[in-house]
Amino acid sequence: MEDADQRWLSILKFHFGGATLGECISQWSEGRMARFGKAPGMRNMATFGLLDEIRHGQLQLFMAHENIPRDLQFNWGHKALHTEEWGAI
Repeated sequence: MEDADQRWLSILKFHFGGATLGECISQWSEGRMARFGKAPGMRNMATFGLLDEIRHGQLQLFMAHENIPRDLQFNWGHKALHTEEWGAI
């Protein structure tokens, strides 16, 4: 990361700010499908999907958090979830 081009770092900041919110929303929908699905197979697959989306969300937040000492703008991976600033997304 220390040798990365500034354009690449900007893309990472943009990705962490936007993709993390999408992963969080998909966790809610997968959880609802896992709980309220009609067929047992649907509930089973939605449970695995929920676990996968939780993993994606954790990875997005972890990678952004690990890079905060390098640049404070990586904090948008977490801040975008708790702000009313739609321009961030």
